[in-house]
Amino acid sequence: MSMNGGAAEREWASYTVRPGDTIWTLTRHSLDCLCRVQTLMDMNGIRAPLQLAPGTVLKVPSAWLKRIASQAAVEHVSGEVMWSVSSDRPMQALVPGATIGAPAVVQTASNGQCALRLPDGSLVLIRPDSLVRLQTVTRTGLVQGLSLVVKVERGTIENRVQPRKPGGRFQVDTPSAVATVRGTDFTVSAHDAVMRTAVLGGAVQVRNGQGAQHLPAGTGLAVATGVAPSRPIALLPAPAASAVPNVIERFPVVVELPVVAGVKGYRTQWQLGGAAAKVVTERVAVRPTLIGDGVPDGRHTLRIRALDDHGLEGLPLDVTVQVHRRPDPPIYLGPLPDVVLQEERPDITWAQGSTREVRLQVASDPEFGQPWIDATVSNDGRTAMLKAITAGVWYWRMASIDDKGEPGPWGPTQRLTRQPAPPQANPPTKEADHLVMRWEPVPGALRYEVSLSDVGHGDAAKVHVVEKDAYLALPDDLPPGQHEVSVRALLAHDVASQWSAPQRFTVERKWPWWPALLLLIPLAL
Repeated sequence: MSMNGGAAEREWASYTVRPGDTIWTLTRHSLDCLCRVQTLMDMNGIRAPLQLAPGTVLKVPSAWLKRIASQAAVEHVSGEVMWSVSSDRPMQALVPGATIGAPAVVQTASNGQCALRLPDGSLVLIRPDSLVRLQTVTRTGLVQGLSLVVKVERGTIENRVQPRKPGGRFQVDTPSAVATVRGTDFTVSAHDAVMRTAVLGGAVQVRNGQGAQHLPAGTGLAVATGVAPSRPIALLPAPAASAVPNVIERFPVVVELPVVAGVKGYRTQWQLGGAAAKVVTERVAVRPTLIGDGVPDGRHTLRIRALDDHGLEGLPLDVTVQVHRRPDPPIYLGPLPDVVLQEERPDITWAQGSTREVRLQVASDPEFGQPWIDATVSNDGRTAMLKAITAGVWYWRMASIDDKGEPGPWGPTQRLTRQPAPPQANPPTKEADHLVMRWEPVPGALRYEVSLSDVGHGDAAKVHVVEKDAYLALPDDLPPGQHEVSVRALLAHDVASQWSAPQRFTVERKWPWWPALLLLIPLAL
């Protein structure tokens, strides 16, 4: 935390003498005034100012240390980030590798963010939609104590601060309050005249003209302009790791997390390659929604934090995720999704991409546990099915293969149905005083449906189900006249063949026997 002059006078810095050091050179280069020489000699018991023994430890009041202008290194930039030495000067693009000191103004667009590395290793991440002023960037003589004062006009910064050395300080100003630290991991935001601070490690003091609060790790608070800081509250716990996928091949991805009381939304960030400075921030959403803009293929750290009623971000969940979406899978042209076809070896077509080869898999299960076809083919935009497929439901997918022979992610799984040929049916024949319809069995058929209708009567056909047997004894009570009968096979997954060609047959009228007896009566008289 920052100190007034009296507090600084009571803080001491220790310096170990190196070969070639003298009281005069140390005072000239590292202290604020040459007038400190005699006092420094007296308080350290030095009698020969030009003959300091290497290894001697000198004690120096930190208030005497010279403040030397320093700079922050721009370690990472993504999206649109602009900066200038002041608000009334033209802004220019901030680029990685640049250095900036104080004063400076940094402004990030809705898609922009940047990371500033300070000389002591501390890190400041400026999130999207932020306006931040660097008011002080200095280091002290002798012990290189860093002093940084930034003002967040609007937006959010994340800070990973190294332990403070004598004479140094780290302070974040906002329109509502000031946060000071000795070394910690914390976030400060300024929106709508409210300052929000969440502390992940170490401790932070938040103060304004109305009061002050000490925030230990795992706590946070929101303070409005003109209102005393309230007591800190516990941050929300980290989300469950089990809901986050280990591999992502296509974006967007919605992470389905269990409902937790008090959670109003989630903020997600990518730490590219696991580096804390290389951050890509996703938009806040009710459910963590990963768009992946600016996220290359590779192993990254995904950080998810819940937001509470006060807008405070909770404890983070950090998960390693493999992003694998290059090269892009081919764009399928055919067969169309869920198509029904009769060919044993249908053509598969796609839009030719930039790779030389593609990989094709065909299987009878959507998980492709035992692919029927798993082959690499030339990226010509067309190939016939490499092996004949039997009647039933099939699944297929494709992936592009890069110049190193490495396949990219699979494209979406497509389903097709190969319809079996209709059964070869024979006309009904008389068998033991019954009309019997027979047909050739269809491989894989679980049952058959037989459609029977009267010709010329317009009545709906009656369907009879036959379990496995390839014949049906037609009903004995069929009315006289012409009838049509056809059959189709039913396979697994509700796959049905076409109906066979209808077979026509005639049922003769049956005359009653008793009129013939009436003709015989006169002969008997």
